[in-house]
Amino acid sequence: MGRIVLHEFSADYTPDEGEIDLRRLQRAVAELIEKGADAIQRQGHDLDDVIFDRFATMRYAGESAALTVPIEFVTNVGRLLAPFHAAARKRFARPDPNARVEIIGLKVEVVADPDCPVGGSKWR
Repeated sequence: MGRIVLHEFSADYTPDEGEIDLRRLQRAVAELIEKGADAIQRQGHDLDDVIFDRFATMRYAGESAALTVPIEFVTNVGRLLAPFHAAARKRFARPDPNARVEIIGLKVEVVADPDCPVGGSKWR
């Protein structure tokens, strides 16, 4: 199945001191999703025709190298960080699964299937 990114909304995210504040993160992601929903509805489309893909840019605390990874879970820190740790194992020579991870950015993509009315030729 193909996909068309109709809109993209992103925001810088000031890292939390210590443990990741899941409630703060949930609010920040929800704000980006609301922007996407508003954009689709203003264009006269139904929200059932799109998907909201969520991403976070993360890094090990104090490091400059960062990775943007998909996020599915914003209710459990371990599940939230799992995609980052998997990507870090592939990317960095010595990933440290015990090191503190910071979130420095968020992105939401509003995605449609090219065969549905929202993803049709009107969007190309």
